[in-house]
Amino acid sequence: MTSDRIWAPLFERLKTTTGADDKELLSLAALPVSLRDFHENQTVLRDGEEPSECCLIVDGF
Repeated sequence: MTSDRIWAPLFERLKTTTGADDKELLSLAALPVSLRDFHENQTVLRDGEEPSECCLIVDGF
């Protein structure tokens, strides 16, 4: 999955729901991103654990 496939729908949603402008979206796009695939039933975070990063589930939830 390419980052464009993730960013385009996310940016459209943010524009619609929050009124985010292009400057804000460019700032978001400048953040470091790590794309990862997880296997079915693979644990991403356990209850009680403190996350060390923010996650966005794009497909398969």
